[in-house]
Formats: sequence, C-alpha cells, structure tokens
Amino acid sequence: MSDRKKILVLAMYCNQPLFLKQEQFLRDVSYAKDIIDGKYDNVDFYSYTASKDDKYHYNKSLHRIYVPCDDGLEGTFEKTKKTLLMLNSLGVEYDYIFRTNCSTFVNVSLLEKFINGIPEDKSKVIYGSSVYSSDGCGPELYDFYVPGNSMLIPRFWCDVISNADLEYYKKFDRTPYREKKAYYCIDDNTIGFICNIYAEQHNICKYDIWGNYNGTPHINGNTIVSDFMNYIVVPVRIYGGDRELEFYIHRAIKEMFVESEYVKFDDRKVFNILTEHNVYNLFDFGKPALTIKDYTVIRSFVDHKEKYDNSCQKFISKYLQQKQEI
Repeated sequence: MSDRKKILVLAMYCNQPLFLKQEQFLRDVSYAKDIIDGKYDNVDFYSYTASKDDKYHYNKSLHRIYVPCDDGLEGTFEKTKKTLLMLNSLGVEYDYIFRTNCSTFVNVSLLEKFINGIPEDKSKVIYGSSVYSSDGCGPELYDFYVPGNSMLIPRFWCDVISNADLEYYKKFDRTPYREKKAYYCIDDNTIGFICNIYAEQHNICKYDIWGNYNGTPHINGNTIVSDFMNYIVVPVRIYGGDRELEFYIHRAIKEMFVESEYVKFDDRKVFNILTEHNVYNLFDFGKPALTIKDYTVIRSFVDHKEKYDNSCQKFISKYLQQKQEI
C-alpha cells in the first residue's frame, strides 16, 4: 500500500471577468490542466467560488465547486470554510489541502515531493511560502499565519477550520483590534486566528504549527527569476499595472517549465507586518511622523517563542522610547 500523501489543490477565485479568465486559463493551459488530465496519481484540483443562486454545487467533471457566500474579499473565509465542509460531506479523501489562487503558478511536482518528504513530527505543521506575523491573527499580537496563495494545510487542521465556531473563538481574542472585521473574514488571517487559538487551548505551542518553504517574490514584467523551477509557488500577480500581462507571464513560465528535483526550503519565520503605517495603529503614536530607519529587530528570523517574545519586547521598547523623544 502506497504511503504517498493525497493532495487536493484548491484555487479560489471570484465571479469577475479577470478572475473568471484566470480560472479558465489554469485548466486550459497551466498546471491545473496537467492535474485534471491525470498526470499526478495522488493530486487533484478544484477551483471554488461563490454560487450565483445561493446554493451548493459540485461539478466533478469540471473540477469546480460553488458555495453560497459573499463573493468579495470579506467573504473569503466563509468561501473556504464552506468548501471544506462540502468536501467532507461528499467524502472526498485527502491528506493535505493546498489553498492557492488563480494568479499563482504551482509547481505540482515539487509540491508533491515536498509533502511526501515531511517527517512525521512535522505532519501537523501548516506551511506557506512565508510565515507572516500580524497584529490580529491570534489571541495575542504578533501571532503567525501563512499567506493565502500558498497555504499547505494538513487534514487535521482542515477539520479544525471547517468545524470552528468563529463566534466562540472571538471570545479568546486578547488583541486591541477586535473591531477589525478583516481578521474575522479574510481567510488566511482568520485561519491563522482559529489555529493559533485552538493550539493554545490544546497545549500545542502555537509558534511551532507554522512553517515555510521558499516561494519566489511576485513576478512582473521587470523581474526575472532564473531558477523559478526550484520554487513551489510563483505568484504572477501584477500590482498597479496591466493585469492582462499576467497571462503572458504565466504562459511563459508553463512553457519553460521542466521538472526539478530540488526544493528551495527555508524553515524560518519572517516578520513583515510592522511598517510605519502599522506602527501608528499598533502603538497609537498619532500623527507625528516618525523616521524609522532600522527594521532589523522586528524582521529578524526566529524559530522559538522566547526569541520571538524578546524581539517583540525590544521593538516595543525601542519605539516607545522614540515616542518620548518627539
């Protein structure tokens, strides 16, 4: 009996012209076509979005799922949770969900190699192309989560997420941002929020449930990543430009693609949330402009809770001191 893991790639999209075109492109041209055509024995693909008739629909032949929910950004957690519930009700078997979007190229062969190489003691780690730290993704400030274009979620955590009563979890939010709706409705944030609280309540170190493999930076017309075939995900979303160019970039990546045996992997956690803008919100510095030249403390790499807490405390002390000097 094979011990290879069953992987289900879930690509979220919404019912707007650009995203509908992206979704069709994945299945006609890109990596999803290979999955649907049966290239990978233990990997399946489904796209999922909001239904237009407020009902559930599961189209096995087209590999599409529709669920009743808000189709905007603030409906993404509901969209993901209802999709997981629908998969459970249909008895779809999987060991891992890889949640991504339609503007990201997924290197399926490397994803499969990576998953099948995860040791047993890491089998409940949620992986992403980065591990972010946020002021609202857990019961405390600075808790971790992974970005929505590259969430590798073990079945254990999929069950936690799909069964979560969000109103119950909100009771354990100890951050000052409980009025921020985004943390309760945008799926990567909300998944981080739920999993961190669940871990805390079940004597699991919440800092150890997150891990990352290296993903490339966002690709645009001015960026060339020569070794992109060594990355599990290559985001091709263009910010502030002509998004139609994404299709040409995506097609070029697919046409140049050859399978690689090497996975770029980096099991470190990156702080990237505390920008100047967020500092104002987080510490209530108000309107006076602060000149912040050194982000090295909060952007340090950490692996353990003690180092993480120390880094945060140093950061807070540093900026409180700056505030007094104004």
